[in-house]
Amino acid sequence: MRKEQVHEIALHLDDIKYLFADPGPDSDMFVSGLDYLYSEIKAYPRQEKFKVIIVLPQGNFSDDQDDKTRQKLKRFCSFKIEESRRELIALHRQGVAALLIGLVVLLTCVLLAFAFSLVAQSGVNEILKALSQIITVLFAASAGWVALWMPAEIFLYDWWPFRQDMRIYKQIANADLIIREIC
Repeated sequence: MRKEQVHEIALHLDDIKYLFADPGPDSDMFVSGLDYLYSEIKAYPRQEKFKVIIVLPQGNFSDDQDDKTRQKLKRFCSFKIEESRRELIALHRQGVAALLIGLVVLLTCVLLAFAFSLVAQSGVNEILKALSQIITVLFAASAGWVALWMPAEIFLYDWWPFRQDMRIYKQIANADLIIREIC
């Protein structure tokens, strides 16, 4: 049986409040601790387990901080997972609406193309007939393609970031969290 590897992330914060808030201008960090954790975990998409070690300066640590921080972190991650889930539902609804509109436009284009094709074959001269058929095919193909582009993009690509957010925040919530002081 293969032993599961744990990726360790050390997070040096000036104060525990910078886990959730952006640090001050005099800090060595440029983003909040959570933003840093998010980017670290995102860099390891195949990794399952993480150990987060929050290192605080001496005097900024209290005994009850471990549990409070762990609970707050889990609540925050649950909120972000639920937020991404709701966004995914809204995106799906948007995709269905766009698909219905696209299919109506595509059907209209095909019917217009068919009508133009019938007109072209009704006995007008050969040049107009050929020109009409070319325009018909190009119109139906390009307008239909454009009409279905947005729903295709939504259903093929736009959902990935929401699933990725859900995965990353779940990994943050499940990470082993240790808070310690610099000695």
